[in-house]
Amino acid sequence: AGLAGLGCDAVPLWVAALVYAVGVASFPATIPTLLARSVPSSRRGLTLGVDSIVNSMCRVVAPLSLGVLYARSPGLCFQTAGVLMLSVVAALLCLGRSRVATAALTVTSS
Repeated sequence: AGLAGLGCDAVPLWVAALVYAVGVASFPATIPTLLARSVPSSRRGLTLGVDSIVNSMCRVVAPLSLGVLYARSPGLCFQTAGVLMLSVVAALLCLGRSRVATAALTVTSS
């Protein structure tokens, strides 16, 4: 039975599961590597420490808070998670643009 009992095509579900599995497996190695390469060596330890603290705290706080929201309303849980994810993406895009602008100013003033 398994996925056949859902009454839908299982291929998209398997593709999504594969993408999720690859992302989850590559995250612990990829993010610290990217962080280490993007900061000066003098701040590398601090940056990796903060990343580790935030990652550990989120693994505790997120399930607890989203569980409370889900108990109130499943839709509220998913809406909150979506808004938080979009906020992080927006913050990263703004940070990237400010870095590009700063780099451009540095190059032109040199």
